[in-house]
Amino acid sequence: MTEENLFNFRIYGDNIIECERALALVAESLHAKVEYANGPIYAPICRLLENDKIVGTTRLLPGYGKWGVDIQEILKKNGAPLREATDAIVTKVTSDNKEEILFAIEYCNALPAGNNAWQRMGRAIACASTNIPYLYFAEIGGIELDEKRKPKAPRFPNPVIPFSYITLGKNYGSLTVPIYSTSPSSPKNVKQQFSQTFGLDEGVELVKGIILQEDIAKVLEVLILKNLELVNLLSSNRKRGDTLTKKEWKEFLDLNEDKRLHWLETKNKKWSKKSSEKVLKSATNTFRKLLRLIEKESLSVGGGDIPICLIPSKKRKELSQKINSLYNGKIDEAFVNWIAEKETPLVIVWITGFKPKGEDSRPDRGLVPMARMLLVPDVEILSIVYGPGKKEMWDLLIKSYTDLAEQNGLWEAILNLSDAVLSDSATAPKSPICILTSRKRSVTKEKIDFPVSNLQTSFSEQDVDSSIHFLFSRFPFEGVFECMCNPPGGDWSGLSFFDFSNDIEYRWTSLPRVSKSNGKRPDHVIEIKIDKDTTLLLSLESKDNSSDFEKDIGTRLNTYTRDLIESTPTIKRKTTGTWEAVPEKEKIKENIVYCSGGAFCFKNFNEIRDTFARGGFDIILALEFLSAREKVELHVKTNDKAKHLLSLFTQMEKNLNNKLEVQIH
Repeated sequence: MTEENLFNFRIYGDNIIECERALALVAESLHAKVEYANGPIYAPICRLLENDKIVGTTRLLPGYGKWGVDIQEILKKNGAPLREATDAIVTKVTSDNKEEILFAIEYCNALPAGNNAWQRMGRAIACASTNIPYLYFAEIGGIELDEKRKPKAPRFPNPVIPFSYITLGKNYGSLTVPIYSTSPSSPKNVKQQFSQTFGLDEGVELVKGIILQEDIAKVLEVLILKNLELVNLLSSNRKRGDTLTKKEWKEFLDLNEDKRLHWLETKNKKWSKKSSEKVLKSATNTFRKLLRLIEKESLSVGGGDIPICLIPSKKRKELSQKINSLYNGKIDEAFVNWIAEKETPLVIVWITGFKPKGEDSRPDRGLVPMARMLLVPDVEILSIVYGPGKKEMWDLLIKSYTDLAEQNGLWEAILNLSDAVLSDSATAPKSPICILTSRKRSVTKEKIDFPVSNLQTSFSEQDVDSSIHFLFSRFPFEGVFECMCNPPGGDWSGLSFFDFSNDIEYRWTSLPRVSKSNGKRPDHVIEIKIDKDTTLLLSLESKDNSSDFEKDIGTRLNTYTRDLIESTPTIKRKTTGTWEAVPEKEKIKENIVYCSGGAFCFKNFNEIRDTFARGGFDIILALEFLSAREKVELHVKTNDKAKHLLSLFTQMEKNLNNKLEVQIH
């Protein structure tokens, strides 16, 4: 392959982990292996090698809104209704020195149940609107744990979730497909039951087809069939008969857009909202009455426990009169008329929207997008928002809802994808607040490109995390294992411990935010084998600035790791084997030294000493980013407990030549 024919990729991601997962997928699709080539450790350039011949290079660019390009703004200018960026976006550098977007990737390792299942759907609709192929990788059958970390049962999404990705692709004429695999913690019987729905091999083939511009029709058909099989299995396994049947799902998919809503009307499946007593207790009296009167008139859109329902076209006028009466004529006449005068079914999306203290509930961003994905693109949607938002937000909603949408991602999803919004909240000074939006729908069909981006000149926690991950994972140091890396945008899906003597990896899944002894969950955990009898576990917290660390946070980091390691792991595997459940009494028996550390962007030498003492740390890693030379100067300070790490950092400096310089304080 000549130099001008080499692949030249760039991968933008939420963080370095997502970038590397996308890189691994690209490499596998081209039958290539990955090797670090050059570039700074916070944005490395990797070679793609096939039979020891270079077939291309890839630069990893972790952290959106950096690198001289704003992917979210580019998508918005090309018709995306939301500023949602996926876990990773892969581009190729063209001959005219531009970057062309090839595809976007989303990874979901969280238990796919409840609002976790739909919180990413805005990203899918943003890509579909801009004609960017969207690949959604998710796991099935993960085990939920109780408060004592004992296994409860596998969790599964409502069948509407995977089905809506299929209908999104059909609705928008886009390449949108979910690709499912087994969760590492999934029981054997679940893995066997869902084996025909797993599509990782087809996902790799799909990526290859996109990169090489080959015909992908057959592999796409296989993936859609696998997803339909998943939908059918999820439906048949539900204890409540509140979803469509296998025959009905297929019938729904095959219908033309203009017939889909009326077909749902003929199914006449009743709907009722699943709400906690705590939520209803804090809601207004008028909201509770509104919910009851709509429940009487509403139908299911295919899933009984999702907060989306359908009002038949013939009941819209009556509903408008009842709502107007409920609120004693406080609703604008134009709003009432909008509900009454249309002759098509009305979709209502129920949005709690906010946590008890008024902060946004991020998963609710995906509710209106899910309704748009599932149903016809031009379906009329009324969003009802009732959670305890902050006063300043309600004031801005009344004053200028377009400004609110620009400032807030939750409201952007609600206002840009709904035709009307009714807010009835106990914390709103004026209720109800009724808005008829000026929603516009546009779909881009052209390839999206932009001038080649440049490396950044300002640095943050994102670059600290990228550098730490690179140092502990890129080179195979004997007796060193990266147990966990969770940079900004990560998911804390698990922490591992490697038994070097027996070649076994143990893993704890579904990590709690705080441990039983009030330990603080670290951002990184590194395992270092000191001698045959002793292992050091380094738990690191990373920040932008040294002043961001809490007092004595180091102790809480060690407490968290110790609490977890002393409990029974969830799963284990041999290096070349498959994951299996760990018996309840099987625990890690090694002698472990727990060390904690703080990592941050270096400013001056005094902060190293001060942070070391204030945080109660065993080690400080202060990273000085010298962008002009694409170099990192690592300032290290340790106590006696962590001094074993110094020789490791010295070896890293040698391996990285002029990209890393280590200073011991």
